[in-house]
Amino acid sequence: MVKKLFSLPKIIGILNLTPDSFSDGGKYFNEKSAIEQLNKMLNEGADIIDIGAESTRPNATILSADQEISRLEYILPKLVEVIKNFSYKNHQNIEISIDTYHYETMVFAHKNCIKFINDVSGLIDDSVVNFIAQNKLTATLMHNLAIHANPDIIINRELNVFDEIIKWANDKISFLQSKNIDKSQLIFDPGIGFAKNASQSLRIIKNISSYKILGLKIYVGHSNKSFLDFLKTPQYNHLNRHQKTLMISQYLAKNSVDYIRVHDVKANIMAINEMYKNCQ
Repeated sequence: MVKKLFSLPKIIGILNLTPDSFSDGGKYFNEKSAIEQLNKMLNEGADIIDIGAESTRPNATILSADQEISRLEYILPKLVEVIKNFSYKNHQNIEISIDTYHYETMVFAHKNCIKFINDVSGLIDDSVVNFIAQNKLTATLMHNLAIHANPDIIINRELNVFDEIIKWANDKISFLQSKNIDKSQLIFDPGIGFAKNASQSLRIIKNISSYKILGLKIYVGHSNKSFLDFLKTPQYNHLNRHQKTLMISQYLAKNSVDYIRVHDVKANIMAINEMYKNCQ
């Protein structure tokens, strides 16, 4: 296991059980490879495993809840069991989140002891909101204007990105509180790459600490996304997406982001450790 030398943000390892995710589509689409990748991330020090069965990249195949559940039906209980056994053996509490916006999938996941909902839709479904409230679940509140990433649907370029996201989030938090969801159940995700162009996503990253005004823990998923191609200055031009991911993870950790969602758990933990050592 990669040793955590400092107090790190919680590192969320991405496990995509999909054939078409933008970064690792098809790699873990069968039971053997999925369990191998899960064990790898657990041994590398992941605090949370985020399991998803539908890609939300631009032009991805849109699944019904039944189709999504069919991808999870046999594998999810086995993944949960692996994580429980690892937690018990290593005296840890590895959390599991389900990456879905389908109410029916959340119910299925909850029956398999998953209590963390990662809903990229921004909790737009009333049945989802009620389910989270009734079961006291943890949920990401992600800013988004369309469920699947779509370069044609973004925050108006003429508007201030921070102001728009904060207004949306405050309105949403008030609504969720009216539905008996406590703020302590919510984790705010500004939605990098969702309803934002590259420039807007980079601006959010640069000013990430400002979002603490919401009074929620902050969650960022930037790993290997296309906006990184637009991070172009003389000192960064030679870096690939993976290297830029590590650099931004260091920046997020330095700015006290609480949750960082990544594909490569080991490399990100090592990069953050190195950043902290250099700051001593």
